[in-house]
Amino acid sequence: MADYLKAVSEFLKELSTTEIKCADLEVLLDVLQLNLFNFNNSSLICEALVGIEDKKSVIADQCCMILANLSRISSDVCKSILEEMTKTNMSFDKLVRIFCDLKYNEEGGSLHYIGAFLSNMADLSEVRRAFLVRSSGIIQRLLPFTDYVQSATRRGGAIACINKCCFHADAHSWLLSNEVNILPYLLLPLAGPEELKDEEYDELPPDLQYLGSEKQREPDPDIRKMVLKTLSQLCATKGGRQFLRDNGTYYILRELHKWEKDPNCIIACENLVDILIKKEEEIGYIDLNKVFFWRMT
Repeated sequence: MADYLKAVSEFLKELSTTEIKCADLEVLLDVLQLNLFNFNNSSLICEALVGIEDKKSVIADQCCMILANLSRISSDVCKSILEEMTKTNMSFDKLVRIFCDLKYNEEGGSLHYIGAFLSNMADLSEVRRAFLVRSSGIIQRLLPFTDYVQSATRRGGAIACINKCCFHADAHSWLLSNEVNILPYLLLPLAGPEELKDEEYDELPPDLQYLGSEKQREPDPDIRKMVLKTLSQLCATKGGRQFLRDNGTYYILRELHKWEKDPNCIIACENLVDILIKKEEEIGYIDLNKVFFWRMT
């Protein structure tokens, strides 16, 4: 095992100095990590966590990718990682702070893949609950990255974390409140340069008003679909649906639907609009989370 870990370390160091296509790198990491999981890989997880936390690590990005790929294998793997995080005193609060500090790694590491790692870990209910601890500020720190133009990986990771937390309907009123103010951050990636009527602008949150002719929508259809699913989750309760209606969500979706070309996004948009334009007596359920088919895949 020691020799194998040493080989992994050398492999990571080689990656840090080698130009390689991202797609090829992910294939290599997949093969490597599937082999690793046949071993007792707690040492690797600990070393990866240390590599992320070390500001001077030259393989920090590779460590992020290792954990991102390991954590997507299964919930059992995520639970193993959670145990190692406890042993190494690596909290999610600390990880999110590292993720949100764009200059954290002093050797030029981007740490974008922390977002993917966090979103995979958020498949565990205990992790989502940790994100939703009000005093932690984790959700509030992730929100600005929903429109982070420099990296789709970072945007996608942040939005995926938020999406999974929105499955907890009991947190919706807090997420939509001024304390978190989640709605503008979700609508901004879907908003385009189109001009609205003055009375329509008045209904929108201030950050969504008069964005200008240069405003671009989220270019990645998978991320747009994830945002639409997140908004749909916020419609699970009557209070959430009414809040979205009262804050001009329909107008953003209307213009998005005119522009959208991706068939999956079009369907997601239409499903969401269908909920928003219905009268509550037509919907018939106070909490749509209690209806099994509401869970969107």
